[in-house]
Amino acid sequence: MPGIVLNNAIKQSGSEIIVLLNADAIPRSDTWLETLIHPIINEQAAATFSRQVPRPDARFIVAYDYTRAFNPEKMQAGFFSAVACAFRRSLWQKHRFPEDGYAEDTRWAQTVLADGAPVRFVNDSVVEHSHNYSLASLYRKRFRQAQAFGRQTPFVSRIMLCLREIVRDLMHAAASRKIQTIPYNIAYRITIHRAMHNGSKAA
Repeated sequence: MPGIVLNNAIKQSGSEIIVLLNADAIPRSDTWLETLIHPIINEQAAATFSRQVPRPDARFIVAYDYTRAFNPEKMQAGFFSAVACAFRRSLWQKHRFPEDGYAEDTRWAQTVLADGAPVRFVNDSVVEHSHNYSLASLYRKRFRQAQAFGRQTPFVSRIMLCLREIVRDLMHAAASRKIQTIPYNIAYRITIHRAMHNGSKAA
């Protein structure tokens, strides 16, 4: 499990500030790291995470999701990603990454936030990172994430949410003159919500 790997790696390091960077994440500037850890050094945050921008080959809908997810004005409360992040060792010693299930970074951040530790999104620390999952792989990923959290949304509410997002995607594709992406966009969005519904039920 990813949580076991993270905890073992951190345990073997000696730094007071831990920095995690996925092997497939590419820093976009020479100041990425300095900018990321600055709030921690200045005691403005206990943990920080970088903005992720999609790769040039990212599918239209994938790029749209990354842009929305890492928009500081629209970011969901409690959102966190360990793809590119930093935190104090003392924080990790108090709260280790969960070693069971998936979405270990989000679950860890929720525990940290619930304990009152400040977590900051650093918009100016940027890495390039995205994945063009197949629909089957996307389903498995979102199913496991939903299963890890176990929060079930009523079926009718899930359908309404899916429809609202499909309409939003359609409007974005039309405004961007990317009409040809619409069939895949719809399949992509339905796959996500179907996986989340089934995953939460399985939990």
